[in-house]
Amino acid sequence: MSERIDSNWTPVGTLPNHLTLRSSRLKYFFSFFLSLLFVAVAIWAFNGGVNEWWVWVTLILFGSGALLSLIMLFNPSTLHLTRKGFEQTHLFKSKSFEWQDVSEFNVMSVRTGNFSNQSFVTFSRLDDEGNVIADISTKLLGGSASLANTFGMNPKALAILLNKFRDRTLTEGPNAPAPIASSFSGDVNSPDDSWQPVNDGGVLVYTPGDEKAPWVKWGLSTVLLATIATGALWLVSQTIVTDDIPTDRPRVELPTSNGDETEEAETPKSSDEEAWVRALEKDTLGGYREYLQQFPNGKFEEDAQEQIDAYDNKAWETAENRQTIAGYEDYLEAWPEGRHASKARERIAEMKARAEAITKDAKERAAQEAADWDRAARENTVASYEQYLSKHRSGANAGEAQNRIDRLKASAADEAAWTQAKTANRADAYQQYLTSFPQGAHVAEAIAAIDQLKPAPGRVFKDCDVCPPMVSIPSGNASLGAEDNEADARPNEKPRRPVTITNMFAMGVTEVTFAQWEACAAAGGCPARPSDNGWGGGKRPVINVSWDDAQKYVSWLSSKTGQSYALPSEAQWEYAARAGETGIWAGGSPTALCAFANGAAQESGLKWANNACTDPSSDRTLPVGTLGSNKFGLKDMIGNVAEWTLDCNTLNLRDAPTNGEADQRGSCNQRSVRGGSWFSGAADVRFAARLMQRRGDSNDFTGFRVVRKISN
Repeated sequence: MSERIDSNWTPVGTLPNHLTLRSSRLKYFFSFFLSLLFVAVAIWAFNGGVNEWWVWVTLILFGSGALLSLIMLFNPSTLHLTRKGFEQTHLFKSKSFEWQDVSEFNVMSVRTGNFSNQSFVTFSRLDDEGNVIADISTKLLGGSASLANTFGMNPKALAILLNKFRDRTLTEGPNAPAPIASSFSGDVNSPDDSWQPVNDGGVLVYTPGDEKAPWVKWGLSTVLLATIATGALWLVSQTIVTDDIPTDRPRVELPTSNGDETEEAETPKSSDEEAWVRALEKDTLGGYREYLQQFPNGKFEEDAQEQIDAYDNKAWETAENRQTIAGYEDYLEAWPEGRHASKARERIAEMKARAEAITKDAKERAAQEAADWDRAARENTVASYEQYLSKHRSGANAGEAQNRIDRLKASAADEAAWTQAKTANRADAYQQYLTSFPQGAHVAEAIAAIDQLKPAPGRVFKDCDVCPPMVSIPSGNASLGAEDNEADARPNEKPRRPVTITNMFAMGVTEVTFAQWEACAAAGGCPARPSDNGWGGGKRPVINVSWDDAQKYVSWLSSKTGQSYALPSEAQWEYAARAGETGIWAGGSPTALCAFANGAAQESGLKWANNACTDPSSDRTLPVGTLGSNKFGLKDMIGNVAEWTLDCNTLNLRDAPTNGEADQRGSCNQRSVRGGSWFSGAADVRFAARLMQRRGDSNDFTGFRVVRKISN
């Protein structure tokens, strides 16, 4: 493995403790440009019409080589040696080796190969006879490349360099081990040791350019590249040949055997060849057909027919892509005897048959749809239209069917809501209907019902033809009863107290008339017509009716109209009579009272008569509505006839309700009458005046008017 060499050698100076070798980039540079050249040639050949396998192989192999060379150009192999070992790195792998107590060894050898051998570094310990006692060896590079070749230097130069590194790094002191033994001829340990470090502690880099002139390498490389390029161009020129196409280029005759040169002679073309050249120059369907017409059995008949067939196939491909009857008919028009003419006729027949079947099926489906639609329209129900849609979801009448379903459903919901509102018969129920169905079928009826149930304040209405006219009284607050210092006030009219009317209500514009009572009597709801004292009936207020008789009338009226009618409470009566006034009399004085009240006037001759008033009918009632109305639109609230109320007889108003309800305390066998009559003087026609009568009594100066509840 190694030979014993004289070890009486002393290292020169103190050198770096590590050395870095980088492979030469020159070979990768030339490999990269050489690969690019081959790629360019291959592309040129391909564009020139040579679609051969070797072109593709060249593109793949040399394209990959160019890429790999470019990568290696910027990532060369590196060998880094230190006192502790070495690390060899390149693009694809990295390998390290650490010296193992090399002080026991006295020989370090390097064995390298050129291309097929492996590269090793070995540390050996020899005995005095030069025999190997022990050694440590490691492979520097795998594969077929050698260490020296990898780093672009000859093996001998690398061995010399490693000798120097080993001797200057592994040797400490005067007793240096033997230098590296090498398998190469020549003295690897030059006695003239002129090697010096670049700097103390620096890195020594060795490249082939340090030993040879660079212009020689560049010159040789340029010559090599030019030679390869010339050969590649010649190869391509020999490959791109069109043997079948005649050319106008003259043919050069070979020289004769005696060495004489012959003149270039141009072989004349036949008319067949000339016609073919013209066809090629035109390169159209007409040109190739023209050639076959001239030379049906010509030299280029097969070539011409091949070109015509290509046009035929192209036209057929277009027809196939269109997939329409018109497309195949266009093909037959252009190629009536073409290669695909029979197939085109078959396709046309198939497509027409399918079209006829589709048309027939469409007509049948249209007829069925029309019948189903007629049936659905006749029934005109949600179910019938839904059945139509289940069969004809995309039918001609599908949209209209869905619209009718929506309308029918809306109408059904409308009717249900309207029925519910009518059943409740409240203003809020009708208002809910209007909110839910603003365009409903019963909007006008709902508005009218609300108007009737909850008319606006001051609006006059009637719930039936024979019903008394009613006026809406607004809710509000008022002080009712007599003041403590009010003249002619009785104890049962005091004290004056605030009353709140929370809900609007309706009150008869006038007292109930004989005509209205007679309607009730005719219907069996009231007793027979009472006596009118010979004054006449009709529009005069009904008289000679008791409180119980009045209750029968309001009960009949409620039943007839479906509304809630009743006699007024005292609070409702006085609140409506005052209509916002706070004085003692209507109009504010006994004199002003004359315009509103039919009471005992000066013509009556009664001692309690109101002498400020004159009355053409001082001893009887007047037809209702003869005199003026108050601010709420009510007439005859004062005078004409006294009016029954719901309240019982009480000693005073101290604990009377303040919410407008009737006072049911006290003696209910007697009921309060309010407003005075044609027989009353000024004291009895005050707003606060209260008179009591037994509920079963009747007379010619007492009647009544009604109130009606207005729903919310």
